[in-house]
Amino acid sequence: MLYAYLQENPNPTPLEVEQILDGNLCRCTGYRPILDTFKSFATSTSFGEWQESLSQCRKENCCQKKDKKMKDLEDCHDGNVAPPSRIMKVTNTAKKRTVSTAAPPSYNDAVLPKATTQTIWQDCATLADVAYWLQHYSNLQVMLTVGATSLAVYPTEYDVYLNIGAAPELNVLTQSDSGVTIGAANSIKSAIDFIQTVTTANAYQTKNFTPLLAHLHRVAGYSIRCRASIGGNLMVCKQHQSPNDFFPSDVAICMLGIGATLNVLDATTNTQTSVSVEAFLAMDFTQKILVSISIPFATSQFQTFTTYKIAKRQVMAHALVNCAFQSTLSPLSGTLSAVTVAIGGVFASPTRVTAIETALSGLTVSNLTSVVAVCGQLQTILTAGVAPQGGRQAYRVQVAVNYLYKYLLSLQTSVPPALESATRNWMVRPVTTSSQTFGTDPAEYPVSMPLNKIDGLAQTAGEAQYTADIPPPFGLLHAAIVQTTEAKATISFVDSTVCNNIEGFVKYLDATSIPAAQNSFSVAPIFAGNTASYAGQCIGCVVATTRDIALKCAQLIQNTVQYTNVQTPILSVDESIAANMAFPNTFSPVQRGNTTTGFAQSVKVVTGTVNIGSQYHIHIENNAAIVEPVEGMYKITAASQSPVNCQQIVSQALNIPASLVQVNTRRCGGGFGAKQTNRNFTASVAAIACQALQQPVSLELTLQDPLRGLGARPLYQYTYKLGVDANNKILSFQGDLALASGFAATDCAGEASTCLTNLDNCYNIPNYQVSVTMYQTNIAPGTSVRGPGWIQAITLMEMCMNGAASQLGIDSTQFRELNFYQAGNTLPTGMPLPECNLQRVWSTAKTSSNFTERQAAVATFNAANKFVKRGIAATPTRFGVDWTWPSYNATVAIYSDGSIAITHGGVEIGQGINTKVIQACAYKFGLSVDDMPIIRVLPATTRVAPNPTNVTGGSVTSELCTLTVMHCCETLNRRLAPFRSQYPTWKEAVGAAAGAYVDMLASAVSGQPQTPSYTRYNTWGTAISEVEVDGLTGQFEVIRTDLVYDCGMSLNPYIDIGQVEGGFTFGLGWFTCESVSWDPATGNANDATTWEYKPPTAYEIPETFNVTLLENSYNTSGVLSSKACGEPPVALSFSVVHALQDAINAVRTEVGDAAVPVAALPLGVDAICNQCGIATSDFVL
Repeated sequence: MLYAYLQENPNPTPLEVEQILDGNLCRCTGYRPILDTFKSFATSTSFGEWQESLSQCRKENCCQKKDKKMKDLEDCHDGNVAPPSRIMKVTNTAKKRTVSTAAPPSYNDAVLPKATTQTIWQDCATLADVAYWLQHYSNLQVMLTVGATSLAVYPTEYDVYLNIGAAPELNVLTQSDSGVTIGAANSIKSAIDFIQTVTTANAYQTKNFTPLLAHLHRVAGYSIRCRASIGGNLMVCKQHQSPNDFFPSDVAICMLGIGATLNVLDATTNTQTSVSVEAFLAMDFTQKILVSISIPFATSQFQTFTTYKIAKRQVMAHALVNCAFQSTLSPLSGTLSAVTVAIGGVFASPTRVTAIETALSGLTVSNLTSVVAVCGQLQTILTAGVAPQGGRQAYRVQVAVNYLYKYLLSLQTSVPPALESATRNWMVRPVTTSSQTFGTDPAEYPVSMPLNKIDGLAQTAGEAQYTADIPPPFGLLHAAIVQTTEAKATISFVDSTVCNNIEGFVKYLDATSIPAAQNSFSVAPIFAGNTASYAGQCIGCVVATTRDIALKCAQLIQNTVQYTNVQTPILSVDESIAANMAFPNTFSPVQRGNTTTGFAQSVKVVTGTVNIGSQYHIHIENNAAIVEPVEGMYKITAASQSPVNCQQIVSQALNIPASLVQVNTRRCGGGFGAKQTNRNFTASVAAIACQALQQPVSLELTLQDPLRGLGARPLYQYTYKLGVDANNKILSFQGDLALASGFAATDCAGEASTCLTNLDNCYNIPNYQVSVTMYQTNIAPGTSVRGPGWIQAITLMEMCMNGAASQLGIDSTQFRELNFYQAGNTLPTGMPLPECNLQRVWSTAKTSSNFTERQAAVATFNAANKFVKRGIAATPTRFGVDWTWPSYNATVAIYSDGSIAITHGGVEIGQGINTKVIQACAYKFGLSVDDMPIIRVLPATTRVAPNPTNVTGGSVTSELCTLTVMHCCETLNRRLAPFRSQYPTWKEAVGAAAGAYVDMLASAVSGQPQTPSYTRYNTWGTAISEVEVDGLTGQFEVIRTDLVYDCGMSLNPYIDIGQVEGGFTFGLGWFTCESVSWDPATGNANDATTWEYKPPTAYEIPETFNVTLLENSYNTSGVLSSKACGEPPVALSFSVVHALQDAINAVRTEVGDAAVPVAALPLGVDAICNQCGIATSDFVL
C-alpha cells in the first residue's frame, strides 16, 4: 500500500503518511512503531534525525552500510537473512464456471474463476455491454461489481458477476457550469482526487466541496477508498433499507444533503433519466444501471453545506449517525431558506426530514427559543421512527438533534468563544509524536540491548509462514464447522443430505460420529449433540475438497437446523444471579483484619457496583490446524499457544495415547489467550475428521467463527463497600465479585482465582475481605484474554477508588496517594513487599508529564469551553507475576561448526520470545550480538516439550523460557570449560569438544513449586492520560499519555516497549470502542464481525505517546533482573477512562448536573454522550 501511494505521491508529509493507515489494524504493536517506520518515507526535516537513527544498525554487514539506501524492505539481505522466496500457492477449487456464447460487439472474453458453483464472471468493456448482459441474465441473480468490497459486509452469492469497472461511460470525471459529474464506477478515492482539482470563476461555487471532501475521507479506510466505487456504495445503501438491515452510507447522506442527482440507465429501453437521491432509493431498480452522479456547485455565497458523522471509532467504521445540512442564510434578516436536513443511521435509509426543513425555512438562526423548539421537534420525529438495528436508539436520536444544533450554532454571525469548539464536525488528529526512554546494562550484553525481533524482517516482508501458509500435504481435505443459532434450545433436526449432490463434498461429522466419552474438550463438548447451550456452539463439521466448498456446505447444513423447546437465554450477570445459576463455589475469600470492626471505626462508608464487559481477542491469524495421519500417528501443525494442551485434547478425542499425537507450532499471528485452551477445539475437529477419513484435514476457522461461539472475556460485576477515617485513609474494604463465565467454567476458574488475589491493586487496607462467585450463562465459555483476572482486578479497584472519591467529595489523585503501598507492607495474600517501586513510577510519571501544570491548563481550557471539555488523570498499577503454575522444557544443541539450535516450551506469538532466548543464550556462552545469527530457535513441538504446563501466557513465558535455556547453557558451559580455556575462539573450542565426544545436547525444565506466596514479584506502573471530549456527540481524542513502567532491567527494551505500547492500546480498545453484546432473544453475538466490532486503529492511540521503562530497577526475584511486560500495561489504559470521567463531569457541572463516576465499561461514544447529559434545554447561542 505504501509503495503504491509513493508512486503517486513521492513527497508526502508525515500527516499524509499517517492518514493512509486509517484502515489498517494491528493487534500487537500499538501502532507507534509502524507509524514511525512509515513516516521515514515522509519529506519532512523533522524526521531527519529519526531517519538517521533508524540507519544505525549494529551489524557490520548491514545492507544499509553496503547499499547506503534501501529501496524496499525485501532488498535488505545479509549473510544471516535468506532472500525471500517467490512461491505462488495454487489450489484446486473444484468449482465450475460458465460463459455465455452470445456476445455484443465489444465482448471481452476474459473470465476469472470464482468460488461458487456455476458462477459466471463477465467483463464489460462498455456501458452497452453492461446493459446487454444485464438483460441476457435477467432470470438470474446479477451483481454489477467494481471493487467487490461490499462482499466483505454482505457476503451474498450471485449467479452472475458483471465487472463494469472498465466501462468508460461509468468512469467519466467531468466539470460543467453547474457542477461536476462522476461516473459510478470511479473509486471513492478517484472521486476525491478529481473534486480536489475543480476550480471555478467564482470561488464560492466550490465552497460546499470542502465539507464534502472531509466527509468522503472518512468513508471506510484508504485502501478501501482506493478500490470501492462511489456508485457501488450508493447501490449497497439502496439494497439494504429495512429497519433491521440498513447500510448507513456516508456517500448517500452527503449526496442527499448536497442535492446531487443520479443518472440512471434503463437497460430495457436504453434511456437515461436523472433522479434525486430520494427517488433513487425508492425506485424499482430492475434492469437499471447507475451511470453517474452529478454534484451541483453552490449557487450563492450565502449557501452553507455541512456534514457530520459519529462512529464507534474515528476511522474505518460505519456511522452510528451521519447528517448533512444545507441552507441559504440571508445576510440581512438572518433567516434560512432552501433548507435540506438529511439524517442517516436513525431511520432505515438516509432521509430528508421535510417537517424540519419546513420549520427551519424562515427561522431566524439567532433566536434561541426557535432553535431549541425546532431541535425538540426533530427529537420527537426521530424518536417515533428510529430503527432498531444497531441499538443505541436514544443515543442516535440525541446525537442527530445535537448535530442540528451544531449546524445552527455554526451559522451565527458571531459564535461566542466558549462555543467555537462545539461547532466542530469532528476532531482532527495531528501527526502522532512519541518518545521512548529506557536504560541498558552493558555487563549483560547482548541481553538488555535494544534489538529488533529475530523474525521481524521475515514477518514484515510477508515471508514468515503461519499454519495456513504451509504448503498443503498431498490429498489435503478441508473442514468447516456448523454452529447453533439459538442459545438455549433442543436441536431437533439437522439435514446433511442437502450437500450430497455438491461436487467436492466428502463427509459430515457430528456427535454421533464419535463415542460420547471422546466428545469433550476442556469441560465442554466438541459437538453439541441434541442440546444448544449457547449460540455459536459447534453442531458438526463438513469435510470437502476445498475450503470454499466446505464453508458453503456448512452454511447449507446450518440453514436446515431446526430447534424445539426454544427458551430465553441468560446473557448477563444480573440474569444469572436472578436465575440462581451459580457454579459450586470453590474459592476461599481473601481477607485480613476484621472488616466489621473496620467499618464500625470508619467516619464515612460508601458503597457501589461496577461492571466490566467482554472483549474479543481479534488475533489477525485465524485459528487453524492441519492434521496428517503418519504411520499410525497423527502429526498436527496448529496455531496454538499450548501444543501440549492441544496434544492432550486431541488424544482424548481420538482415544489414543498422547505419544501418538505430535503437535508442532512455528509461530502464531497473535494469540492473547485465544489459542491457549478453547481454540484447541480446532485441532480436535480436524483430527476427528482425519481419523475418520485417514486423509490430511485442514480446519481454518473464519474470523467470525470464534466470535460467534469460541469465547471471549467473561463478564464482571463487583459490589463494594469502603470505609475511611477522618483523614480519608481506607480502614475497611469489602468486595463481592460475580463473574459470568459463560456456559462452562473452562479458563474462568483460574481467572477468578487470579482476580481474587489481586483486587487490592496498589492500596494498603488493614481490614479487607473479597470473595468471588462464578455464574453460568448461555454464552460461549469465557476464555483467557490478555491479562485474564489481573487486568479486571486492577480495573475494578480503580473504578471503586473513583467511585469512593466521588462520593466522598475528595480529589481522586490525593485519595490514591494517601493509601498507597510502601516497601515493607504486606499484601492481603500474606506476601511481603520488600521492594515497592510504586512511589518511583508514580512520581516519575507526574514529573515527566508536568502533571500539576497540565491539570491547571485543563482547568483553564474547561473554563473557556462550554460543551467540549478535557480531563487528565493518573492510574497506578500493581501486577502480581505468578511463577507457580507454569514450567517449561528447553533443549540446547551445539553443532560441531559452532552453530546452536534451541527448542523451548514457549510459542512465538509476537511477543519476541525467540529473540530474548537467543540473546540470553549468547550472553551465557559469551558470544556477541554479531554472533547471534548462528543461534536458531526451532519450532515448538511436543516431541521435546512434553510437560503439560508448557503454556504460553501469563506474561511469564519469555522470562521462564529464557531461564530454562540459560540452565541448559550452564550445563554445556561446564562440559565445554576445558576446551574453551585451550582454544581462542568459540568455533575452535566447540570443534575440539565435538571431536572428544562431549555430549553437546542439554535439556532442562524450569518452574517454581507451589509456595504460600502466590506472587513471585510485582510489576508497577503509572500512566497519565489527557483527553478531550465533545459532550454533544461523545467523540473523544486521547491527547497525550505519559507511561512509566517498571520492567526491571529489560531483556530487550525495543521488544518490551512494543509490548507496553501494544498492551496499553489493547486495553484502550477494550475500555472504549470494543463493545460486545448478544441478541436477547436468540443469544447470537451482535458484534461477531469487524463491521460491528471495532478494535482501535492508529487514530485511537494517544496523539503524544511517551513511554519510559523505569531506570535503575533491578528485580532480584526475576531473570537477569527483568520483569514481565506483556500483560500488565493493559490496565494502564484505565487512565484514559479516568480522564474521560473527569471530562464528562466537567460537562455535567457546566449543565448543572452532579458529578458521577464511571460505573460500567466499555465507555463508548454513546455512553460518554449519555453520561454528559446535555439536553436541548441546555443549548445556548
